[in-house]
Amino acid sequence: MANVGLMGRSIVRARPAAVDLGRSAAMAAVAAVSALLLGYILAVRGPAAAILLMALPALAIVLLAHPYWIFAGSVGVALLVPYTYSVGTAQAAAFRVAAAGALATTVVLLVRQRANLRVTFVDAAVATFLIMTVASWLATGGGDAAVAINPIVPVAFYVGARALTVAAIWRTLWVVTVTGALATTTVLYELFVTRTPLFVPRAEYLWNTTSETIFRPGGVFGSPPGAAAVLSITALCGLALIVHHRGSARLVAIGCVAINVAGVIATFTRAGYLGLALGLVIFILLAGSRLVTPRRFVLGAATAAALFAVAFLPTLEATTWFQQGLLRQGNLQIRESYWSLARPLVTDSTQHVLVGHGVNSLVAGNPDLNASIGPGLNVMLVWFVGAPARAVVRIHALPRELRPAVGALVAAIASFLAISFAGDSMRHPPTLAAVALATGMLVTLSCFGQARR
Repeated sequence: MANVGLMGRSIVRARPAAVDLGRSAAMAAVAAVSALLLGYILAVRGPAAAILLMALPALAIVLLAHPYWIFAGSVGVALLVPYTYSVGTAQAAAFRVAAAGALATTVVLLVRQRANLRVTFVDAAVATFLIMTVASWLATGGGDAAVAINPIVPVAFYVGARALTVAAIWRTLWVVTVTGALATTTVLYELFVTRTPLFVPRAEYLWNTTSETIFRPGGVFGSPPGAAAVLSITALCGLALIVHHRGSARLVAIGCVAINVAGVIATFTRAGYLGLALGLVIFILLAGSRLVTPRRFVLGAATAAALFAVAFLPTLEATTWFQQGLLRQGNLQIRESYWSLARPLVTDSTQHVLVGHGVNSLVAGNPDLNASIGPGLNVMLVWFVGAPARAVVRIHALPRELRPAVGALVAAIASFLAISFAGDSMRHPPTLAAVALATGMLVTLSCFGQARR
């Protein structure tokens, strides 16, 4: 009996050893397969794709533990990394990876039931836009998928913003403002140091120095109009932080907004100047600030304009950068020639007079142009105009501490719409991402007021 007991204990000891051996073999097999896969990705797709593959498990853990961190990082990548950069393949562009991160955050928040979504007509317009875009692409026989995909990828940031809490919206305003300030450094560096584009091949850049014009920087955004549109939005979002915070936080916000405004000025984009000024006026009217009231703003702006016209404008008019950067002699005649060519196309129907020809219609001669949709632009207008209109109607139902955020987001969207009248901002992914994020946060805040009632 004693021998049987000893044999039983030896078997018990042997079983854990066998289990440990099996686990070690399984781990070795997984490690070998992972190493082979990593080596293949490194050889075929390059180091960036390999690094991303290695980081995926850690990113998944962070997503489950702190989903907002992934959303904030996605916003930062979308606004700070050039949208033309890719991770190993063009299909895995950094901008699309960021959009995927925003969608993943939404899924996690919804599963945890932390997101209290109230469906609005703006949400319905966004969903309709997605459906119409995909259906139009399929109905025309496919073609280049990028023509259909690029306009809808930024919708991920709208969806992500709809899943945020009010506290997370304030944090996101900080992310947008600080990221805009960091992106501005690339614009200023191109203007004052390199005098040449850093993120776009010089041969393909349309705003190089010529005998008649000065160099206009675009930084990580790839173009001066794109930089002006995004930085106008980020600067106006920062105004809410200035009003909302006190002490050192307010000083940081003022510094970031000043840097963003400097970036807009450095692009020499007149539409950006007008959009920023319009947004500032709208913010003053809606933010409910006790310090800067509409009356004080009008008096201060009139005084500053008079001093500028008398003391500085005569000197500035004689400078080369003012003549070539702002006046740009001959530019109006070129635009008039464009308008004369566009007039017959725009006035051929009532619909085109009201909303134009649709997304990607500026790509003249593109064989995939039929994949763009005309009616879908109506839905986009409901999205971009409906969100601020809804917020303005409901602003008095909101707590007073949220009005600066609502005013800043309405101002940012109005700035985008004003700039879009003078260019093709809707074809610039970072601009679309910024305005999609702004509209999503705005709808979420207005729903907060409705929930309180």
